[in-house]
Amino acid sequence: MNFRFYICSSTTPRNNGLVKECATRLELEDGLAHNCPICSAEMTPEYAGPSLSDVLRGGLEKEKKKGMHR
Repeated sequence: MNFRFYICSSTTPRNNGLVKECATRLELEDGLAHNCPICSAEMTPEYAGPSLSDVLRGGLEKEKKKGMHR
């Protein structure tokens, strides 16, 4: 199982105004649809930066521009 941090997507008051602001952050199983246990809004994956393949691809593109690789 892979786990990832998810954050609550709610930006407005929820549950008839009982929850004014929700900043829930939980480590949950990746790939499933999750709802916030506080306000029931959809949980979205937290941005963790570029993936390893994105970093390597970017480095290769820089090297190609320098003329080091074909």
